[in-house]
Order: sequence, then structure tokens, then C-alpha cells
Amino acid sequence: MPSLAKIRPLLITISLVVVGIFLPFPYNFSMIIISPLPVILWYILIVLRRKGITAVVDEDMLYLVTHMYGVSTGRPPHEKLFNLYNVSGTTYKTYTHILARISNLAKRWGYGFVNAVKHQAKYVTNVVFKDFLLRLSEAINVGEDLELFLQMEQDTLTATYEADYTRVLEAIKILLGIYTAAMSSSIFINVNLILLSMLFLGDIQIVVISFIASVIMLGLLVLLIRKSLPKQDIVHDMPINLRERKMYRYLLTISIALSIALGTYIYYVFRKECYVLIATGLCLLLPGFIGRKIENKVKNIENFFAVFIRSLGLAYTSLRNYVASLRSILRTEFGELTKPIQRLYARLRNGVDRKIAMYYFIGETGSEAVRKGMDIFYDSVEAGGDPAKVGQMISILTQRLVNLRKQREQIARAFQGTIYVLHVLMVALTEFVFTLVIILHELISTMSGTPYQILPVTILPLDMLMFVKIGLIFIITPLNAFAMQFARGGFVGAAWLHTSILLILSGATLLISSTFSQSIFAVLNIEDIMVAVGPG
Repeated sequence: MPSLAKIRPLLITISLVVVGIFLPFPYNFSMIIISPLPVILWYILIVLRRKGITAVVDEDMLYLVTHMYGVSTGRPPHEKLFNLYNVSGTTYKTYTHILARISNLAKRWGYGFVNAVKHQAKYVTNVVFKDFLLRLSEAINVGEDLELFLQMEQDTLTATYEADYTRVLEAIKILLGIYTAAMSSSIFINVNLILLSMLFLGDIQIVVISFIASVIMLGLLVLLIRKSLPKQDIVHDMPINLRERKMYRYLLTISIALSIALGTYIYYVFRKECYVLIATGLCLLLPGFIGRKIENKVKNIENFFAVFIRSLGLAYTSLRNYVASLRSILRTEFGELTKPIQRLYARLRNGVDRKIAMYYFIGETGSEAVRKGMDIFYDSVEAGGDPAKVGQMISILTQRLVNLRKQREQIARAFQGTIYVLHVLMVALTEFVFTLVIILHELISTMSGTPYQILPVTILPLDMLMFVKIGLIFIITPLNAFAMQFARGGFVGAAWLHTSILLILSGATLLISSTFSQSIFAVLNIEDIMVAVGPG
């Protein structure tokens, strides 16, 4: 998998070159020019990671070390630390495979855990995790208390993660500023090229190439924002999930199909692009609201989970029974988490197996933080660990991660406001220039064949310009929406709410701008000029 990740940008570059070979001139030239961008972007990300600008410690590593600490409180054999069990059935991705190989080398091939850890650390690319493995091998070698060792490592990694996260948030402000500047520049360039193509260049292909280049540039910047910021999947992907998640999938599919059909029908009936944009935005509004509802619900669950897991750990330490522990803590209100806890209590009380009950509890919360936290708590308790210590550690970690996400949201709010304003201005300016081109088109058509034609003005195809205008709005709108969502973090499906609002605003802006532009040109008596210079 790591090797595939390394060659993926190169494969994309080669694909762009191959596609460019079969395109007509000048599109083939443009495609070949932009083909190195994926490799350049990948190299930039590598440099940023080495410089410490992007996060080196990710949440999976943080939860993995927390999991190892939780299990170590039960003083199990060393083998258990490398064979962690997740009741949700989800692993820590690459880190789980590394630990599995260490366990295999130590037990099956007789390396012993000290040599197995050192040997496997040579092939680990993440510097922080590699250093952790080397320190772990030395701790095992000298017989150090692994509970104390892993507790210190967990504290250190958490502090490192917070420092990396804060540094990334400061650096991402510059990247978000670059995105807004690039968006403004692309608007200015495309608008001016339309006028220049009409007055001097005489070729619509220049406008199309500029449009494609602008979209690709903004798309790569959105990808850079996505890759630079720490990944935060707050909603898990287990088969058992929130009811709203299933509803969201169905509604999104239906809404996209309905928006395409309804938009096509409205365009052929009314011939008004603004109505198409508004109709498309209204179709996507419902899945956007559902996506935002899922995000808010999961965030509410995460806020109460920190209290719940700490209370569960303390109660289980005294009662040593899940049913009795849950009965005692259900006297407290836990917001959106209360109903899943009640269902967990009902299942356990009715004799459902603990693993199955925990699996359904995790799935019904929909929260990735709950999934990871309950995986750690359940496995630690089964390994004989201290529930109070484990619950306290998970609670502190969850709360610190929630606080970091709140800082990220504060930065994203300012970015969202800027994008909304720029998007409306982009649509208004595009409509104004397009109206100007239509009037000039009519004026030039009237002046053709008369002695009043001064410049060799080219009549651009209005259908192609219409396609460029609508295509620019329809493509940049989701790019802006997902850029805002990636900057904010959270559930990606909530980006459709931004998409819906931006499309509705775009349609309303087109309608108002078109009326306003026509009023301005009416004041200038353009029609009288056409009559004056016309034939006869």
C-alpha cells in the first residue's frame, strides 16, 4: 500500500499525458502542461510533512498507543500488547499490520519481542512511530514497567499531536488565503479573456482553455487543503449506523438524479440559467440538511461521551458488571447519547452477548470517537485492565480532541464568510460581462458591412460562452463547498448544504445581475446606437 501511494501521483501524470496526446490542439498542449501538477503537489506535501508543517502524529497512532496503555494496566503478556482486539471489527490500518507482523516474528519465528520490534521498526516510514517502537523495544529489554512507559508515551504523543495540530492550523490560514486569492484571480482572468478574445484574439478556444486551467488549479488547491489538514472522520463506516446516515445516502442519490432531470426540463422550457441553478440548489437542500444534522448529532454525542466513559470506568471498578454499572449512570442525562446507552442496557439485561451489545451500541452512535473509545475500553477490561484509569484516559483524550476541532471551526468560519462573498461577486461579475458580450454581439452584427466598423472584432459563439458561464458556476460551486467543509472538518456530507446554498445564491444573483445589467445598458441607449448605425 505505501508503494502504491508513492506511485499514484506519477500514474495520474502519465494518464494526463496520454489523454493529452489524443486531444486536438491547443487542448493537448494545455493538458501536457498541467500534467506534472500531481507530482509537484505530492512533493509539496512530502516537504511540508518533513518540515513539520502538516501533522506527523495522526489520530490512529494516538488511539493505538492509548489502546496499548489501557491493555497494559492489566499486566498481560507482551503478546497481548501487539494483538489488540477491536469489538467494532475495525483496525488501526497500517499500525495494526505492523503490530501483527511484530507478533508473528516474535512468536512464530522465534525472534523474541525485543528483536522483532527493532527489526520491524526499520521498515516504518513514520518517524514518530518508528522512534516509539525503538523506545518500546528498549523498555521491554530492560524490564521497565510498561504501564508507566506507555502512559508517558501517550502523554507525549498527545502533547505532540496538539502542537502539530495548532501549527497546522496557523499554516493553513495562509493556504486558505491562497485559495481565495486564486479564486479571485481566476474570475478576473476568465472575464478579461472573454473580452480580449472578442476584441483582439478572435478565438473561443483561449476562453475554454482558461476555464479548464482555472478549474484544475482550484481543484488542486482543494486537494491540498484536504491533504494538509489532519484527517477527521467523525462518523464511522460500520454496517450498523445512524438511521439518518441511511436516509442521507438515499436522499443524496435521489436528489442528484432529480436535480439533473428537473434542471434539464426547466432549461428547455424557460431558457433561464438562473432557474436551473435555483432548482438544483433546492433539490440538494434536503440531503445537505440531513448531512449537517448527522454532523451535529455526532458532535453532541462526542461531547457527552467524555463524561460517559469516565463514569462507566468508575462504576465498573466498583460493580464489575456492565448491567449494574449502566443502571447506576443512566440516572444522568447524556444528550443524544442517552438513547444508545438505554438500548445497550436493555440488550445486556436481556442476556445479549457483550460483544454483540457493544457492537450495536457503537454502530448506533455513529461516532468514530465512540467507536475507538469503546474498542479500547472493552479490550482493556477483557484483558484485566483498570477500568477507572482507562476510562479517565479515554475521557481526557476525547475532550482534548474535541477542543482542537473547535479551534479549527473558528478558523473555518472566517474562510466560509469570505468564500460566500467572493462566490456571489464572481457570479455577478460573470453575468455582467456576459450581458455586455451579448449587447456587443448585437451591436457588431448590426455594424457589419457598414463604414462604422473600426476594430476587426470577432463574433464569439454565444452558445459556447453560455456553456462556459454555466459550467464555471456549476463546477466552482462544489469546489468552494468542499473547500469550506474540508477546512472546517466533520462529516463530508454536510458540504452539500454549502453546495445547495451557493447554487441558490448563484441563481438569485444571476437573476438580479441580469436585470441590473440590462437596466444599465438601457440607460446608455444601446438600442438607439444600433438603430443609428444599422443599414439604411
